[in-house]
Amino acid sequence: MLNYVVNYYDRLYEYYGNWNDVGALISKLASRLSNEQQIAELKKLSTKDGIANIAASINNSIASAQENLLWYRNYSNTINSYLNETIRNIKDKNPASTVVANNLAVALMTVFSLIVYIIS
Repeated sequence: MLNYVVNYYDRLYEYYGNWNDVGALISKLASRLSNEQQIAELKKLSTKDGIANIAASINNSIASAQENLLWYRNYSNTINSYLNETIRNIKDKNPASTVVANNLAVALMTVFSLIVYIIS
């Protein structure tokens, strides 16, 4: 999706008919970005011709994506450790619990994803 926006922002403008909607789309997309390559792509978009109308939106989106990356760097190890320890504890209590552990991992990751979505 990000590559499409960066490469075809002019088509998005033609589709929506205004830059405000294109900027809103970029803002929504930015809340899902969380790695340096994606941030670099967003920065590349900010240098494109004809994009001045949504420069503020793009800059806010870059800041949001950088916050996501910082959050990931600060908390991913803690969350992964917690999930691995929880799964290990379940397996230790019941050797036949591998299915439960996998279901628990899915449930915990879903909760984690919802928290990240709400925060962003």
